[in-house]
Amino acid sequence: MSEIAETILTKIDEGFVGRRKSKPRAYIGGSNIGGPCEAALSFSLRGFPDDEPPPKTQRIFALGHALEDLIVSDLKHSGITVIDRDPETNWQFAYKKYGGHIRGNADGQIEVADGELALLEIKTMNAAKWRAFVKKGVAESHPQYIAQMQTYMGLGGFEKAVLLGYNKDTSEYHCEVVEFDLIEYHALLARAERVMGGQAPRVTDNPDDWRCRFCFKRGACREGRKPEKDCATCLHSVAQDDGRWYCKLKSETAQELCDDYRIWTPTEE
Repeated sequence: MSEIAETILTKIDEGFVGRRKSKPRAYIGGSNIGGPCEAALSFSLRGFPDDEPPPKTQRIFALGHALEDLIVSDLKHSGITVIDRDPETNWQFAYKKYGGHIRGNADGQIEVADGELALLEIKTMNAAKWRAFVKKGVAESHPQYIAQMQTYMGLGGFEKAVLLGYNKDTSEYHCEVVEFDLIEYHALLARAERVMGGQAPRVTDNPDDWRCRFCFKRGACREGRKPEKDCATCLHSVAQDDGRWYCKLKSETAQELCDDYRIWTPTEE
């Protein structure tokens, strides 16, 4: 590779450093509620800082968002009724529970029968993951997607969800309809409630486990990266159903940071 070409590629990657300047989320996202690690969910709920994804990963995320618009366009041109924006807000459909401690945005709603709308989730996949989805079904190939859809169906009152998978290597589509499972939905809420109550162990004690190596909360969990000091990141706080935080030490709704602040850390099994 020539020096000029190498310089161009280096500068492209350098352009991604520090690009993600938004504050970390401070809630359990529907896309993560089925993730493998409850400690990671708690770090997210409490607003601990994220590790910055490498430039390649940021580009993968950006491509996925751009392709979603193309996929919605394909659906609409096919004559299928798709609603990809909430008519009241003109933004994506937003769902939340427990005062916003759980929240997320769905890709839209899709007509599956005469007048019947289902939740729509769009996922772009590389060829290997897409083939697994086609061969095994989403429950086996991507259980985290099932958890996301069950959460949104429960919060939005849907009986069905449609997962539309797009192969980024071949531009092929695959589709699966998922039925709402009330038992699974309540199990997911129970998991979130444990996390809100402060009971959130790590998925493994091995920091070299692949689930840890690819976690955006690794810095906070394993490397001592500090959060902002506030009641949400304090060991003594638990999340209330109304979206606020409760101080166990003072037996009252948390009002402001005090001298008893201690950083929350994952619990033991």
